[in-house]
Amino acid sequence: RRSRLFDELRSVFANSRVLAQPEEGLTSHRIIQQYRFADGIAADFLLKNGKYHLLEIVDLSMDGLPVRKIVQEVAVSALTIEHAKLVFGSHETNPKIIYKASAEIEKSASIALKAAESQGIEIVNWESVETRDRVLNSMINLASPIPIRESGIADQARLKLH
Repeated sequence: RRSRLFDELRSVFANSRVLAQPEEGLTSHRIIQQYRFADGIAADFLLKNGKYHLLEIVDLSMDGLPVRKIVQEVAVSALTIEHAKLVFGSHETNPKIIYKASAEIEKSASIALKAAESQGIEIVNWESVETRDRVLNSMINLASPIPIRESGIADQARLKLH
């Protein structure tokens, strides 16, 4: 289910140095991509810092999507979130669906998005810069950044000694 929107978020987290390395787990307090709960069920992005902050991506930006496909995309994300709530606990899970859609598709998706919202899922429209920035900044600030390796004069001096 990777999409341009998924890749865009992945890039933001990687550039902010908060995207977990493949060998890292939840205890790293970095954002894990494609966190697998079970066969066929994986969170797009998951961060553990106090609570489990889960982001599901629904990219509906392609024109001409049938309503059934639109509803299916939202439903799969809601199912993944419900599974996370079962695993981590409902009160310990802070779920969000980030979606991107044209105005025409957004009308078709609104019923499914409202149903997900009624389950306690925050719905984030990627086109709303204010909301998008709030969510991204929150995730980035909650995560532990990967330390920057210091390579400078001290490292060069150490190399010359050996």
